[in-house]
Order: sequence, then structure tokens, then C-alpha cells
Amino acid sequence: MNLRTGNKMIALIQENHGDEIFLTEVPIPEPGPGEVLVKMHFSPVNPSDLSLLQGTYKGNPQYPIIPGIEGSGIVVKSGRGIIAGLRKGKRVACTASENKGGTWAEYMVTSATRAIPLGKKIDDEQGAMLLVNPLTALAFIDMAVESKQTAIVNNAAASSLGKMLIYLCKKYDITLVNIVSRESQLNTIKEQGAEYALISSS
Repeated sequence: MNLRTGNKMIALIQENHGDEIFLTEVPIPEPGPGEVLVKMHFSPVNPSDLSLLQGTYKGNPQYPIIPGIEGSGIVVKSGRGIIAGLRKGKRVACTASENKGGTWAEYMVTSATRAIPLGKKIDDEQGAMLLVNPLTALAFIDMAVESKQTAIVNNAAASSLGKMLIYLCKKYDITLVNIVSRESQLNTIKEQGAEYALISSS
């Protein structure tokens, strides 16, 4: 079934926090100065996306919202500005700008500085997960190094973010205590190189 008419796109919408999301047709947004319009190719479901849908995410979203924090696609239109102009036609990893609509739609408007060109060796699916977890993991490392901490405790060690932290903590010689929720996850993180691993229930 084709739901599109005219200058419209299909998007997932949540009308209020905690409500179910539904698929509907909305106008394709126009990029303003310093912004780009991205035709979305992929978008993951992050824990922060679920937190937003449940109404527990920090911030004050203006409902109704199009969810989705990050993704990948191609810039098909740009607003005024040098960076925006340079992004046109580029495949990008991107994150949503606050109250501009998220990545769970056919198109998304975001700041040109939130659209990072992808190299040829990175496909769209990998690019869709390039920003949120990697930058969060790097931020943890930066905070630990800056405040001269020698250890980090991670209570979501079996997640993608947790696996990135295992690698980064080894690289920066920071002790990492990995906490998982199930015994089956212990082998997974040990295979990733985790030295200290605990199950939260025990």
C-alpha cells in the first residue's frame, strides 16, 4: 500500500510520551540555514530511543514527535551555508537536531554539523550506528583520563557500548569492571577481552 501523496513522506509518530507509535504521512521538512535534508537509509533502535518513547529520556521534546536519534542516508537538499552546501549529495551518518524530527522517517532535517560524510569502506548499515555509542564511549574515556581515574564500572557491559569500552579501556590502560545481567553474557564479553566480569544478580 502506498501512503504517499504529493510532497509527503512516511514517518513514525508518537503523539505524547508513553503513547504507542504509529505510521502516518507527514510533509517532507524543508532545511533552513545551516541545515540539510537527509533521505534516510538506515536507523537503529538505541536504548535512548526506547527511553524517549517511554517518557524517561532527559529533555523536553515537543510532541508530537518523530523518534529516532541516529541513522544514515544521503543529503538530498541543503539550506544556506558553506557546511550545508558541502554536504549535498554525500552519504552521511547523522543524528537528529532537537525538536526537528528524528530518523524514523523517510527524510529528516538536521544541522549540517550533525551529518558526517561516510568513507567508501563504511556501508550505510554500519554508518547508521557510527555516532551515538562510539562518541559516548569516547566521552567516558575522556572523563576518566581528565579526572585521573584508574577504573570505570559499566553496568551494561554486554551492549554495543560495553564492547567498545572494553577495547578503549585496554588502549588507554584503564581498568574496566564489566557487569552483565545474565550468565550467558559472560562468555560474550570475555571473548571481547573483558578481564573483570560480574553478574548483577549475584
